[in-house]
Amino acid sequence: MTKQVSSIESSYQKTLDLFHAIERKTGWKENHEVTYKALRAVLHALRDRMIPDEAVQFGSQLPLIVRGMYYEGWKPSKTPQKMSKDEFIQRIQGETYIAQPNPEEMVKHILEGIDEFMAPGTVEKIKNTLPKDFWVL
Repeated sequence: MTKQVSSIESSYQKTLDLFHAIERKTGWKENHEVTYKALRAVLHALRDRMIPDEAVQFGSQLPLIVRGMYYEGWKPSKTPQKMSKDEFIQRIQGETYIAQPNPEEMVKHILEGIDEFMAPGTVEKIKNTLPKDFWVL
């Protein structure tokens, strides 16, 4: 039982570390509710834009708690969803309900935060599967 609890505690700590990395990059002051909403929206849009095999490989590297958020409501048979970079950003804005003066910058910061917690080269590999207009993110 102790081993299970330590796994949960470890995932919780990794999730907090990810939230703090995002909050440092975005300038949000430990506002976990906003961070949660924004991270969830970015992960869902990214997941739905990838082919299922890539989405699963990416998701397997997320902390357990974040992984649950990532897979929530996923319908692999309906992916990948074609969307332009602007549609991608609009989808994230629509899901977060967070007023951002520059939503593209918010997405960049969240992806940078995620990149800190992935195996080296993972985000670069995902980037190369997306259309070139996404690369600025």
